[in-house]
Amino acid sequence: MKYRTFYFIGPFGYGFWKNFKKLDRVSTFLNQRDECEVNIWDVRKNKYKIAAFDEIDNAVIYGRDLATQLNVKFKERK
Repeated sequence: MKYRTFYFIGPFGYGFWKNFKKLDRVSTFLNQRDECEVNIWDVRKNKYKIAAFDEIDNAVIYGRDLATQLNVKFKERK
């Protein structure tokens, strides 16, 4: 259970891997661009954006599967 923060400066990029702390939930969220984001939240209320979908149903299916695999709760928000 690791994630990588990746930064871009023009055509160049760099990043490093970090361990997740204890995870709390997976959620979906409809942003201002009408994209449905799938986010993972840890117990310290840090949010990690995992994916973005044009269709809400696809994001919900992906989020539920991810929550099942990680053994955490799933929360759907619109």
